[in-house]
Amino acid sequence: MPAPQQPQDPSGPPVPVVARWRFAAGSLVAVVVTAAAAYVVCLLLESVFAVELAPPPDLLPERPDAQVFAVVGAAIGLGAVVMMALLAASVSRPRLFFGWSMVVVVALLTVAPFTWADGVVTQAFTAALFLVATVVAWACVSGVAIRTIHTPRPPAVRRAGAAPGPA
Repeated sequence: MPAPQQPQDPSGPPVPVVARWRFAAGSLVAVVVTAAAAYVVCLLLESVFAVELAPPPDLLPERPDAQVFAVVGAAIGLGAVVMMALLAASVSRPRLFFGWSMVVVVALLTVAPFTWADGVVTQAFTAALFLVATVVAWACVSGVAIRTIHTPRPPAVRRAGAAPGPA
């Protein structure tokens, strides 16, 4: 059931309408998928390829790296969901602003491991894991937004004396 229409100010930009329950359900799935992707990539890199990864310092000490990266993936997904929800409530073209914001987030999270990890290989593979998790969150939340956030079209304006219907 679509959300009720909000009153439109004819002089301002149209306000996006969000199907709230569908957005919430899709957002939950996006967070879980992002966490699962980070977990699986961590397991693949450490178990199959024997690459050492460097989880963020002081985040869940004494836990296996895969669990830490699953929590990091969930945090990335949740951050993307919150960003999209705030953009949908505040701007007329939330998906456009979300895309540009995610470019910045990808850049920041890909560079972050180079500030706390030792060894170039460890830094590079940890950055690759963050890149994968962020792109998965971006894709999932964008897909949810495409299905749940719609900008209503303004009513058509007819000229006086014009015949109704197609020309």
